[in-house]
Amino acid sequence: GPRVEGTEPTRVFVIKHEARPIGWIQCYLWADYPAHARQLGAESSSAGIDLAIGEFKMIGRGLGPVTIRAFLEQFVFADPSVCAVVTDPEESNVRSLRAFNKAGFRVVKTVQLVGEAHRRRVMRLDRP
Repeated sequence: GPRVEGTEPTRVFVIKHEARPIGWIQCYLWADYPAHARQLGAESSSAGIDLAIGEFKMIGRGLGPVTIRAFLEQFVFADPSVCAVVTDPEESNVRSLRAFNKAGFRVVKTVQLVGEAHRRRVMRLDRP
């Protein structure tokens, strides 16, 4: 709702493969989410991204890293003020961790956010 309408600072996009929607990807500036950013150690000049491929047949085909790299180039790092991208997939989300790693991200630490039962891997990619 609010993200699609543009009333929230997170921008959401549909991931398409051969003109078919297969998932979503979103980006935001950590300056807009300072409490979460502090828990991750993300600078206010960094951005965050999240994605999900929801079409089961498309999972495991290597589309995650390709999508992440293209999205960073076309949207996130197109903003010259963004110094890095910091994301925090759940520690148990092996596919997501692998996709971000293949896209060039590195794990910088593991955290447990206030109010959550699971741990997250903080991953970072600096501006090329």
